[in-house]
Amino acid sequence: MGTKTKNITVVDLNLFSGSSDAFRSAVGGYWTTEEAPLGEYITQNSFPSAWDYFKTIGAGTSEEVSSETIIPTQKYPIRVWGNNDTVYSDEFWKVYWTGGTFGDKNYEGIYSEDAFDDYWFKDSLPYSKLEVANLVGGSIVEEEIEISSNYNFYLKDYQTYVENISELLIPNMYLIEMFNQDNLQTWDTTVLHNELGENASYDRLYDNRMRDFVDLEDNLESFFDESSREDAIKELANEASLIGFMEAEGLQVTGRGTGHVHAKVADHGGKDLYTLKLHQYLTGAVPLVTLSASTTAYVENALENLMFDQNSIKNDYLKNTFVDIEQTRSGFPYYIKFKFPSRGTETTATSEFSTGEGDSVYFTEAIQDNNFDCKFLKSLKEAFSFEINEVIPTVEEYVMSKNFYEPDKDYEDVDAQVETAENTSFVTVDFFDLWKYSYENYDSMTDNCFFVGERTITREAAMDTTGTYRYINSKNALGALRGVLSCLTDAGSGTDKIYKNNIGVKKLFDGWRNNGKYNEIIAYRIEKIGGKASGDYKSQNAIQNFWIFNSTDLTDGINFYDSQVKYDEDYIYNVYKYVIVVGVKYAFSDLVLTKVTADTVIAGDYGPRDGYCLQFYDPTTGDVADSLYDTSEGTTTTSTYSNLADFNVTIEPAIKIFEIPMFSKKLKVLDNPPNQLNLNPFFLLNNSQTIGYNINYETFVEREYPAAISSVDDALKVDYLNSRDMLDDDDVILESRSQQRYIQAYRLSEMPTSFTSFDENLISTIDLLLEDSVFTLSNTIFYDKINTNQKYYYLFRILNENLMPGQLSEIYEAELVNDGGYTYGMFDLLFESDLETDGFTNPSIVFKKLIQLQPNVSQMILNDEEIDYRRIASDEIIKMTLGDTDDPIWDKTFKIRLTSKKTGRKIDLNVTYKYDIDSN
Repeated sequence: MGTKTKNITVVDLNLFSGSSDAFRSAVGGYWTTEEAPLGEYITQNSFPSAWDYFKTIGAGTSEEVSSETIIPTQKYPIRVWGNNDTVYSDEFWKVYWTGGTFGDKNYEGIYSEDAFDDYWFKDSLPYSKLEVANLVGGSIVEEEIEISSNYNFYLKDYQTYVENISELLIPNMYLIEMFNQDNLQTWDTTVLHNELGENASYDRLYDNRMRDFVDLEDNLESFFDESSREDAIKELANEASLIGFMEAEGLQVTGRGTGHVHAKVADHGGKDLYTLKLHQYLTGAVPLVTLSASTTAYVENALENLMFDQNSIKNDYLKNTFVDIEQTRSGFPYYIKFKFPSRGTETTATSEFSTGEGDSVYFTEAIQDNNFDCKFLKSLKEAFSFEINEVIPTVEEYVMSKNFYEPDKDYEDVDAQVETAENTSFVTVDFFDLWKYSYENYDSMTDNCFFVGERTITREAAMDTTGTYRYINSKNALGALRGVLSCLTDAGSGTDKIYKNNIGVKKLFDGWRNNGKYNEIIAYRIEKIGGKASGDYKSQNAIQNFWIFNSTDLTDGINFYDSQVKYDEDYIYNVYKYVIVVGVKYAFSDLVLTKVTADTVIAGDYGPRDGYCLQFYDPTTGDVADSLYDTSEGTTTTSTYSNLADFNVTIEPAIKIFEIPMFSKKLKVLDNPPNQLNLNPFFLLNNSQTIGYNINYETFVEREYPAAISSVDDALKVDYLNSRDMLDDDDVILESRSQQRYIQAYRLSEMPTSFTSFDENLISTIDLLLEDSVFTLSNTIFYDKINTNQKYYYLFRILNENLMPGQLSEIYEAELVNDGGYTYGMFDLLFESDLETDGFTNPSIVFKKLIQLQPNVSQMILNDEEIDYRRIASDEIIKMTLGDTDDPIWDKTFKIRLTSKKTGRKIDLNVTYKYDIDSN
């Protein structure tokens, strides 16, 4: 438990002991918080068999409150029999229920006619990819989320261009894929579509304003002539990663020059030509075209929210953009990658929720099968973005417990189970309120969103501002509602898995589902935050949101990519899931109590018993009232119990949509570090006092991330490892995508103690770029004039065109020795291990006189039992020993554990007692 997923339980505060629902606290079925070895947890207290003042509780037959409401609402009577041994009198019975003072004690009253929500459900959160890597048992984790960066190609012109524009105007890979029919030159403007199921087919156009954004307002074709194609090949040949790409994708490598590739494109079509055309588009077209103000304004508004509905994911007639991007994403220069499981992808026909096998998708199927996904997703966006007045989300506190594992702090080979329970605020929306808004507001209230893919009737209806498609909206909304209600009212469809009509008081409070209320993930949202900080608190703003309908066709989970990002720019991504929870709303009413009017004898199967004549009355007015539990009793009854209480319980399903944060991460897109340098030192055979190094750029070898020289390097390393979900000792497995560009030479005149000693001692930067060319050298020569008879220490590294630092060279110790006019050079290599200094310059420090480790006197006295004093002293001194005891401590190791009273942290000291025989 907690290893495969991070198990969570969310519980309404109403359900805890001491809440405003005093009756629940009195009868049981409430929750409490308990201490755990590492944290705390919550537990549900079962409905007990005995109470302080109650003997037993029963429920009558339920009835439908109204046949005119769409929500199935039931009402049934409850009877509570008082405990004759503890209920002192009729007056006490009334005070206990309604509140007041009895004797010298005040009672709050356990009865209330307030309406209470009953929401508690079990769910899970994924482990991050880095958390899984740190777990000993990480291999069995089933739910993992990854947010990482991919850097595939260095396109200088494109990368420079996007630095100075809004992220929303950066080319979007899904929009490009949307128009990608045969290739980037022949984007088709029509698509065969059969949305409503008629036999006749008809055409649907793309959104022309978004088409203008992607095809640069019909300025694209001129950029695809043969000469620009050759320029694109040359530009691509500038990439250090191109060789491997070309060979993998069927391109012919005809030769390798100095730092670049001579290549021609084999006319194979497919992915290789797509990538070539894409790069030609990104570098040769996009930066050179200025879009009109109207197109720019439309795009920046529409792409605030990018919507992926069922049509984006799976449609027999349209392009499935969300899934198809997997085939072409590797051609894009860089992007942020999202990968996490999609729960609820098994249909109701194969799932058995009550047994825990799979996940039911009743709501998803009802929405999906009735083509309500577009309107629903847009309404979800409008509600949770606080864009409409008709549906305003509420922020409510719940208790959320987590059960998960993390690396044990004391033992390296085990994971520690952690349990937490804390009040957590969730944003929620009532499902029926959202549906009502979607049904009644057939005119679109907002336009700051775009459905990725071709125009369809359902998408047109969701964005309709004139009422033209009101029939489509109404038809789809009503169909989805019927599907939802059938799950709540029709026992044949598995009602007991979602909602139980006549559940009785015990199951109402105890919870008739052991795994909590029915819940289902209906959608996901990825929020992107970045840009310059603004506002009073200088916080970054939300740039964009991606909304993904949790289609039953997402059987491989969520794989999403964001290409609208800038290189080396920090972005925060927050991932949310929207969970539909079918809870219960209940309220008490019509309380009547009894008072004893006379004693009586009641006949029974085991003979007569003492009993009571009872009269029902309204405790508020004192008027005589009818029995609720048994209508045949009227206003009076007889019972062996002296006190009864009847009241009605009204219950109805209450469906909320919870916005649950799944994961948050801050990261940036970075290139990979360049390779190692190979150096050969030399000195000039003249009086110039010059030494030099032949420097060659080596081939790629998988190694750990390069060691740092400065604090800036340290920060860059943290950013890179974080962006790739790598541990400190993981190898970099991909080589630099941009060319080698600059060689940095550092020099010290004193022996360094670490690589950081070279910080701020850069003496030369060599640019490897060939003059009037896009290519760079793979080798060069460095010269330096130095004093004679003085040692110097050199360190070299290379930077790529993205200024990512490469592996550090070895440290070269260099000296020009002037021996009576004859000068010669001496060189030596120093490795990092050679720089280690003795950290124990003062091996003994005062420990506040708290501990003194000193052998007992018996261990330290001279023992001369083996010495023969008749022999020469020099021969016998070796026989002198220390200690006069049967259990000497010498050469034995003792472990001493110190435990902090404040933090609980522990330190183990291993102490070995030795003495030097030679010192005798």
